[in-house]
Amino acid sequence: MANTFSVDPWLAGQIARELGEIRTELSSPPLSSASDVLVAGSEKIATAMHEFFSDSTESRTRMGNLIERAAGLLGQLSEGTLEVDRSLAAAFEEGAR
Repeated sequence: MANTFSVDPWLAGQIARELGEIRTELSSPPLSSASDVLVAGSEKIATAMHEFFSDSTESRTRMGNLIERAAGLLGQLSEGTLEVDRSLAAAFEEGAR
C-alpha cells in the first residue's frame, strides 16, 4: 500500500505558496487607468477596452477562486503528510524503546 501513494510535502507546500502569490496578483485591479490613456479620443476603442477589462475581471475572479482552492488543498496535503510522517516517526521511536 505504501508504494501507491507518495508526495513531497515540501514541494506541495511551495506550490501552495506560489499559487497564493498568483492569486494575490490576480486580485490586483487590471490596468484600467492605462486603458484611459491609450484610448483617449476614440469612443469605440474606449468601449471595447472597458468591455475587455470587465470580462477579464470576471474571468480573473473565477480563476482566482479556483487557484485559491488548489492552494488550500495543496497546503493541507503538505501539512497532513508532514503530520503523518511525524506520527509514524514517533510511533517507531516508541516501539524501539
